[in-house]
Amino acid sequence: MKRQSELMRNHKRGIEAFPRLFTEVSKPTGDAAESNRMDFVYVTDWVNMTVEDPVLTVAQEELGDQEGRTRDELVRDILIASLTATHAAGGSNGNTPTEITKADIDDLVKTLLGADAEFFAPKITASTGVGTSPIRDAFWGIAHTDLIDDLEDVSNFKSTSEYPKQEGVVDGEWGSTGNVRWLVSSVAAKNETPNPDEYDLPIIGKNAYAVTDLESGSESIVKAFGSGGTSDPLNQRATAGWKMAFVARILNDNFIQLLQVTHS
Repeated sequence: MKRQSELMRNHKRGIEAFPRLFTEVSKPTGDAAESNRMDFVYVTDWVNMTVEDPVLTVAQEELGDQEGRTRDELVRDILIASLTATHAAGGSNGNTPTEITKADIDDLVKTLLGADAEFFAPKITASTGVGTSPIRDAFWGIAHTDLIDDLEDVSNFKSTSEYPKQEGVVDGEWGSTGNVRWLVSSVAAKNETPNPDEYDLPIIGKNAYAVTDLESGSESIVKAFGSGGTSDPLNQRATAGWKMAFVARILNDNFIQLLQVTHS
């Protein structure tokens, strides 16, 4: 029996390794230099011979997941790094901040609307489905999976199963509260230093932030057995990896609000 270990997210910047022949090539600076992320794994011939699964293919799949999670965490860190959090105060758990409530969400929605922030997600109109109801134009909110039960306890929460149509429901979407549709993730912002744990929930309007979209900004690279030349004379190693040029930046602080909560 085999179990594939999850690769940790890689926030380390890549090291530019220019051969001596090309030392005159200018290296990227500023944001471009900060955006360079990469990782790779070795696969040995012994593992390849003794494991039934196509090991190199499995490694590529896990690396693809790792790259995606790395992107998610880089965006998360940018969204919470430069914003001042508003403490939830409408709950009853006795903590500062409290658990999330409808009143806390509504206050931040009013703040976003007052700043002329635009909705991110279009409304979902009513259908004839039993037990469904229309979903308003909405901002996106991001919450940790620890808070799923608290979200479901918000008085106007609707799960995605109650949406009149499933078209437009995105991966990770859990439901909506009024003018916020909520995405949940196990890598959403969580601070375990205080007791109890504190969670930062960004509520995001359109054009609040941007990410790079380079045509060749991401690349998966596989080096098969026998490709190492004299550095691998017995064809004992293959490698799989990825590299990406990726930067996320806030464009307008007024189009993002950060709600800090504890669990109920």
